[in-house]
Amino acid sequence: MARVLVAEDEDIMRSILCRGLAHDGHQVLEASNGRECLTATQLHRPDLLVLDIEMPGPDGLEVRGNLRDDTVFRALPIVFITARQSSPDVISGLEQDGDDYLTKPFDIRVLCARVRALLRRSEDPVTDSHDDAEDKAVLWRGPFKIDQRRRLVYVEDRQVDLTPTELSLFRFLLLNEGEVFSSEELLQSVWEYPYGIGEKATVRVCIKNLRDKIEPGGGPPRWIVTRPRHGYTIQIGEAG
Repeated sequence: MARVLVAEDEDIMRSILCRGLAHDGHQVLEASNGRECLTATQLHRPDLLVLDIEMPGPDGLEVRGNLRDDTVFRALPIVFITARQSSPDVISGLEQDGDDYLTKPFDIRVLCARVRALLRRSEDPVTDSHDDAEDKAVLWRGPFKIDQRRRLVYVEDRQVDLTPTELSLFRFLLLNEGEVFSSEELLQSVWEYPYGIGEKATVRVCIKNLRDKIEPGGGPPRWIVTRPRHGYTIQIGEAG
């Protein structure tokens, strides 16, 4: 049973979210504003955070920024929820390392499915649904090393901090080095969404965040490559 913290300032919505997640088998904690959310996170160490972007003092994006600055909670999985329809707001949240998002109104069953999928991605990659026969405790590919049990990533001996979703995406691409995957294929394989569900922007922003961490300094992508009109791949041999 996972411990899920729901941070939502609207009482009725918060009650609906909490009941739905509790019915899905989770231990649910709740917060009605950003300050309560930060306090509850420190006290109860949740496994996942359902975070409304539009909350009073501080708002959801500010809460996420504060948590990312804390090494204890840097990898805490987050599902953003928002009433805003405009894409820039969603992109802004994802660019602050949110793992997933839902726009109100949404079916509580969809939220529960997203939470379950994100919790699976947050577990030890050695036991997640993307394992195959070649997986070992340490995955090596060229300059990349993933210590799968400790969830540590190294690029040319430099340790890189990745969110659970970034780690799942990076690992999936490494295990399928050279293959090109469309956004739709990645949403199904990494995010575990049914076909036709999910936004391409989710993948695009996660790829951008992953590149920024794996290949800092700007310039043309060295390893994580976009194939226009086709998708994304990792190339190691060509990059040298």
